[in-house]
Amino acid sequence: MKVSRMSRWLPLLWCLICLPTLSRADSITIGQLQYLGTEDGVSGFKVTINTTGVTLQPLAFESAALSVKSGFQSAGPITSPSVILFTGGVGRPLPACPCSSVLLQLSFLSPNQQITFVLADGTTFTTRSTLHFNLHATRGRLNAGDVIPIRLTAVPEPGTLLLVGSGFLLAGRKIARPPKRLTVTDKHDANG
Repeated sequence: MKVSRMSRWLPLLWCLICLPTLSRADSITIGQLQYLGTEDGVSGFKVTINTTGVTLQPLAFESAALSVKSGFQSAGPITSPSVILFTGGVGRPLPACPCSSVLLQLSFLSPNQQITFVLADGTTFTTRSTLHFNLHATRGRLNAGDVIPIRLTAVPEPGTLLLVGSGFLLAGRKIARPPKRLTVTDKHDANG
């Protein structure tokens, strides 16, 4: 039975694609963003960040900033665990609701586009250094108690991308190369 050249390399391709993703968490939840409601013209928004039991060390953020309609407010540098209460209304940086969405931006203390830290189980986790979370209404406007998790999603480390990319190039080159052909020459004795 003849095995195609492509099927010989399928196990290698599977390893290159799947093994790096099996060895790490795809996402971790570190808190939540909640709309508390509006009372007497003042709206409340609560950001809770708690990495206890999730990361080995507390996480430091350059800023946590909230946008509501056209308003913007930053809480400045924070370290987990933290609870931040943003308020909106007359004379405040944020407007009062009714509103249909609230946008939270978390920025890590990192000059790079990605940041890597150690999880509580000892594995490393790489994510973007600036993250956005959008709490939006499912019907018209936000209701008191609406909440979304603050979930960090893993991104591949540059070294992992290089390893997987190199593997694909080598496998593709090997598959695309034509098989070596053996030539058999018959030597005939001139005398016969």
